[in-house]
Amino acid sequence: MVIHYFHLNKTERTLIKDWKNRGISLREIGRRLNRSHTTISRELRRNLWCGRHYYIRGAQEIYEHRLKRRAQRYRLKTESIRRFVHIKS
Repeated sequence: MVIHYFHLNKTERTLIKDWKNRGISLREIGRRLNRSHTTISRELRRNLWCGRHYYIRGAQEIYEHRLKRRAQRYRLKTESIRRFVHIKS
């Protein structure tokens, strides 16, 4: 069985911040968004500013930066390996 995971979008981040500020539990937020409470917890933990504040725009920018950085990584670790593969292909 294949499980597909989807990233949180800006609307979901807005709802998370609003509901968290109202004191709604992570499990309830997860139910409302049809997401695991662990996903909500991880989102808040990874994107808190100064350990206290959750900013939607900042969380979105951090996500986009991680996505961009991930796409830029080389699959072949060193330049010499990349040259070797390029020559042989």
